Amino acid sequence: MFDTGKQRQDPIGQFEDILFNEQFPEVDFTYTTDIKEAYEGADFVFKRYLTAKSLSIDVVEEDDEEEEEKENEKTSI
Repeated sequence: MFDTGKQRQDPIGQFEDILFNEQFPEVDFTYTTDIKEAYEGADFVFKRYLTAKSLSIDVVEEDDEEEEEKENEKTSI
């Protein structure tokens, strides 16, 4: 797996390293920020481009949603 951003690459690479070792031990999985290392000897390359510099995901628990709905009802009356 290749990514130019070390901060993005390291946590994802570490996770996938564990995943592949446990679930697919026959796969020789590696991750790197070095483009030459990434493509050297590759038989198959899958590219994905992200359109945003960073991605933010908000996780809202069900209880929080109900509370927020009640607050919105109060302010709209």
